[in-house]
Amino acid sequence: MQERIHGKNITIFGNLDAERLVLYTAFGEEGENIWQFCLELGCPDFCLVVIGGIEWEKDLSPWPAERLFADSANFSGGADAYLKELEESIVPYLEKKRESKIQRLYLAGYSLAGLFALYSGYHWHSLDGIVCVSGSLWYPNFLEYAGKKQLQGKIKAVYFSLGNREAKTKHPLMRQVAEDTWYMYALLEKQGVKTRFEWNKGGHFKACSQRVAKGICWILQEEK
Repeated sequence: MQERIHGKNITIFGNLDAERLVLYTAFGEEGENIWQFCLELGCPDFCLVVIGGIEWEKDLSPWPAERLFADSANFSGGADAYLKELEESIVPYLEKKRESKIQRLYLAGYSLAGLFALYSGYHWHSLDGIVCVSGSLWYPNFLEYAGKKQLQGKIKAVYFSLGNREAKTKHPLMRQVAEDTWYMYALLEKQGVKTRFEWNKGGHFKACSQRVAKGICWILQEEK
């Protein structure tokens, strides 16, 4: 099922009335692959809502920062506006199409969308869990920000994963990603959040859909 809500492309996989609903911010057309891998892994019953039509460097960045590469755009810090769209437009629209209110809500993302998912956990009180796969936790000043915050009270579990070659890069920020992810893992564990950090083979663009599916299945199993 495909919809267009508040300027975003929405694709729904599974039963929209399922107790568990996972929102996933997509880079491209990977939603179908993620859904199929989730089915193969035997995930608990859930509905996957894939959100596309994203301005990557704008919608997913928590505050302005300089571009990583000469041919990419600067990060303009529009995450709060995108989060407001999710909270006030997209999720309420989905709830109107259901027979009952959403019981458990999760946010998942890969790369910069993984950073956005974790950032949202400090602001969105409706979330029950977060899946941050190959998250851009190297983002300038994010660790300092997280170190002064607590996730919203409903969030009981957070999943992290990385490829074992992701830190093997010449870029001074991106090569810190493993260290920064370990930091967030340890920080949340210390704060009493059930947390998992899983390593995968390969670099940043290896088996992305499979990695996301693994994270979704873990978070759903933790909330069974």
